Amino acid sequence: MITLSKYLSVEDRRSFSTALLNVTILLFLFRSSIPAFKYPFIILYLGFSSYFLILVRKSFISNIKFFINYFILIIFLAGLYFLAALLSDKIYLEVFKDSLNILTLLSFFLFLVFKIDSLRELKLLMSNLIDCVIWFSVIISLFGLYEYCYVYFSRSLILLRESANVDYNFALLPVFFGMVSVLYKLSKTGSRKEVIVYNLFLFIQSLEVFFSNSRRGFILISFIIILLFLIFVLSLFYKRNNFVAFVKSYNYYLISIFLFFTCLFSFVFATSYSFKQKIFEFAGVQRISVFQQDISQRVFRYYLMFERETSFSSFYNKIWTPAYDVKDPDSGWGTRIHKTVFPLTGENVEIVPADAKGYLMDSTCNPYVENGNAYSYTELYLINQKVKENDTVNLSVYCYVSKDFNGDWASIILTNNGSWIAFTNYNFERKGTWQKLCISEKCKKGEISSSLYFSKANVTDFSSLIGHVIFANPECKVISNRNIIEIGGNSLITNYINESVNRLTEMVPIQNEIITESFTPILFFKALSIQDKDPIRKWAYQFVSEDTTYHSYKSNISVDTIKNAFFDLRYVRWQFAWQIFTKEFNWRQKVFGGGFNFLNWYGYYFLKDRTKTDYPHNPFLYILLYSGILGVSLYLFFLYKVFYFYLKYRKEYWIFFVFFLITFFFCFFSSGNPFDPPIMGFFMILPFFIHSVHKKSTSKLNL
Repeated sequence: MITLSKYLSVEDRRSFSTALLNVTILLFLFRSSIPAFKYPFIILYLGFSSYFLILVRKSFISNIKFFINYFILIIFLAGLYFLAALLSDKIYLEVFKDSLNILTLLSFFLFLVFKIDSLRELKLLMSNLIDCVIWFSVIISLFGLYEYCYVYFSRSLILLRESANVDYNFALLPVFFGMVSVLYKLSKTGSRKEVIVYNLFLFIQSLEVFFSNSRRGFILISFIIILLFLIFVLSLFYKRNNFVAFVKSYNYYLISIFLFFTCLFSFVFATSYSFKQKIFEFAGVQRISVFQQDISQRVFRYYLMFERETSFSSFYNKIWTPAYDVKDPDSGWGTRIHKTVFPLTGENVEIVPADAKGYLMDSTCNPYVENGNAYSYTELYLINQKVKENDTVNLSVYCYVSKDFNGDWASIILTNNGSWIAFTNYNFERKGTWQKLCISEKCKKGEISSSLYFSKANVTDFSSLIGHVIFANPECKVISNRNIIEIGGNSLITNYINESVNRLTEMVPIQNEIITESFTPILFFKALSIQDKDPIRKWAYQFVSEDTTYHSYKSNISVDTIKNAFFDLRYVRWQFAWQIFTKEFNWRQKVFGGGFNFLNWYGYYFLKDRTKTDYPHNPFLYILLYSGILGVSLYLFFLYKVFYFYLKYRKEYWIFFVFFLITFFFCFFSSGNPFDPPIMGFFMILPFFIHSVHKKSTSKLNL
C-alpha cells in the first residue's frame, strides 16, 4: 500500500502531524461556535490517541513522570473538581460532561509533551496554531454571516444553528483570536496581496461580531477599533519605519469599517420608511418585516448600554416609523413569514371587523426551535408600552385554526417586564371557527408587550405542518386610575378566558405545587415533549442520564431577580452564590466546599424547575461553592502562575497571552470551573506547557 510517508520528508511529516494535531485541538475548542465540528474532532482524536499510544509506548512512563512534574498544579485542581463531583448528592450531567472536557484537555497536553521536545518544534507548533486560528476564524465568520443572510434573503429556510444551544458570547472567541492573529501577521508582512487579504479577513470578522448580538463582543470590537485608530494618530508623530508600515497595513480595514457603519447609521436613522422598504426589496430581502425586527433587536441591545431608559418599542418606531394599522399585518406587526388574506372567510367570521385583513401562517413560516420543538412567535410591537402599578391591560385578537391543522398550540400572550403573566389558547375542539382570544390582567409598573404564538411539538421545522393559523385585528386597552389608553381599537375587553391555565396546570405539575399567577416560557415549553436531536448526545443518554432528584437547601435565601441594567442579570446570581456560602454552608463546607448541589438550587430559584441546573456565571464563585476556600485559594495561585509564565515568555508568545486575556474577559461573566469552557482551560494550561518545553530544552543542553 502506498503511504503518505513515501512522498513526504521527515520534516514534512513532522509539520503535517503538527498541523493535524492543531486542527484536532481547534475542532474541540471551537465547537462552541459550530457544534458540527465535534464530528471530525471525534474521528481525528481517536486516530491521534491510537497513534500516540503506539508511538510512545517505550517512553510512556518517563513522559508521564515529566507531565506530572510540570502539570501537578493543574492535576490537583482537576482532582478537586472530580472529588467534589463524587461527594455531591447525585451525579449531575453537566458536571459529567465538564469532567470529560477536562480529561480531553489534559490528554491534549499529554500528546504535546510526548511530541514536542525542543524550542524549534515549539515555535513550529505555535506558528502553525496561529495560521490555523486565522482560517478557523474566517470559516466561522463566513458561516455566521451566511446563516444570517440566508434566513432573510432566500425563499427557503434552514436555521443552521438555532437548535444547537450556541452561546453567542463564547462563539465569538475564535473570531477575536483570528482578528488578533491577522493583526499579528500584518505586523510582519510586506506583501500587498497579503495585506489586502488580511484586511478583508478583519472586515468579515468585524461584521460577524457586530451581528452576533453579544454586548461583550461589541465592547471588545469597539476597543480594538479605537486602539487601532489611536495607533494611527500616534503614527502621525512617531515616524519609525516599522511602526508606520504596520499602521498602513490595516488602513483598508479602518476605512471600510468607517464607511460601512456610516452608511448603516445613515440608512437606519436618516432615511424614510418607504425608502428603506424599497432598498430591501431591491436587495432581494424575502422577509422584510422580520429583517427589520432582527436589526432593531441587535442594535437595541447595544443601545441599551448607553441609554437604559429607552423601551424597545420606542426605539423600533424611531428607526422604522411604521404607520401601524391593526387591521393590516403588512403595516409592520406581521413580522413572521406569512400570507395576508382578505376578505376573511370561515365559520363565525362575522365576529371579526369586516375590513380586517388576516395574518395567515402555515408550513412556510420561519420557526424558532426550542428543545426539539418548532414554534412561531410574533411580538406585537404596536402594543409595547409602559404601564403604572396595578394598571389593567385588556388584550384581544381574533384567531382561526383550520380543521386540518396538526400543530399543538395557538395563543395570545401578555408579557410584563419580560415575564409572561397571562396567555389564552385557541380551543382546538372547535377548529375551523373564528374565536376571540382575550386577556384582562393587572400589571406591575414597567413595560408590557404581547405576542401571537403557535407551535408544533417534536419537530425542528414546519415542513410537516398541515393547515394554517390566522390572526386578525389585535387590540389593546390600558385602564389606569386616570385614563384609558387605546392601542389598535376602540372596544373594551372585559372577558378573560382561563381554560388554557387549567390545561397547562394539568400538563406541567411541578413537585405537587400549584401554578398561580406567573407564567414563564420555561413552564410553557415544559408542556411540550422534549427531544434531543443531537445523535451523539442521544447515544450518550443511553448510558448517562440526568438524575432529577432534588435536594433542597435549608436556609432562607432570597435575592432580587428584577433585572434592568447591564450587570443585574449576573449580579443577582452572584448574590445568590454568596448567600449560599454564608447562610447555607457550615464551616467544613466553607473550607472544603459543598459539592455541586447548588446547581439544582440555581435551576429551581432562577428557572423555576427542580430538574434544571444553573450556576453563578462567575468562575471564582463557582469554585468557591464546590471546593470552598481551599479551592479558591488554589485557583488564585493557579491564576498567578498563568500570568507569571505568560509574562516570562511574553517576547515569543505574547499573542497567546492576548488570547487568554480575551477569553478571561468573556468567562468572568459566564464560566464555571477553572477549565470551563474548554477554550479557557486550554489557554490557562498552555503557559505551563510552554514552560515545560523550555525546561526540557535547557536540560538537554546541560547534558
